[in-house]
Amino acid sequence: KDNVRITDVAERYGIKVHNGMCCCPFHNEKNPSMKLYEKQDRNDNFYCFGCHKSGDAVGLTAGIFNISQLEAAKKLDNDFGLGVFRNDSQKKSDDYETSIKIRKQEEEWVNSAFKITSEYIRILGRWQEWYSPQSPESQLNPLFAESIMQKDYAEYIFDKLIQGLRGDNHKLYTDNKQAVMKIAQRLKEIYSDNLHKSPVQKEYIQKQNKKGMIKNHAGR
Repeated sequence: KDNVRITDVAERYGIKVHNGMCCCPFHNEKNPSMKLYEKQDRNDNFYCFGCHKSGDAVGLTAGIFNISQLEAAKKLDNDFGLGVFRNDSQKKSDDYETSIKIRKQEEEWVNSAFKITSEYIRILGRWQEWYSPQSPESQLNPLFAESIMQKDYAEYIFDKLIQGLRGDNHKLYTDNKQAVMKIAQRLKEIYSDNLHKSPVQKEYIQKQNKKGMIKNHAGR
């Protein structure tokens, strides 16, 4: 009864409420004589100034449908989805289904984390190969610098995932989610800017784009 407003109960069951007043369902009347009192502590109740009937949301429901207090409480529980009368076996079943769902999500995350970190490591390795300085005087390429600074860390995260495979996926998730999230964001930037492609590939793409621009310009 403390989980629902008495006004919501009255309106749900067909009683029109205006400024907290309504026609009493316990006796025939044309003019509203029942007052619904809503309180901050949710201990709502009603009082009829005509027949002097009083009670709470359960009592109101019992009177409307002419059922017992227990039946009224169960009806409120069912109609408003309160879950008060769920039995232990149902609760255990719901908890088990929730647990299975969480475990499946964490397993999917672990599989995704492996793909993300391994792909980043692969790209970092390529950058070391493509952009390594040709001489001590050569200017350091930012992508080569990133590969030097981040490759060991990415491999460390990857190793942690491997070591935790036979353990608790939940712990793997909570311990590494932030790191993997950052790597995933970086991968998104890399693919968006075509940084995963070799210098030769990027040069070819630039040439093709340039040809396309010239062709479009000539066709005007």
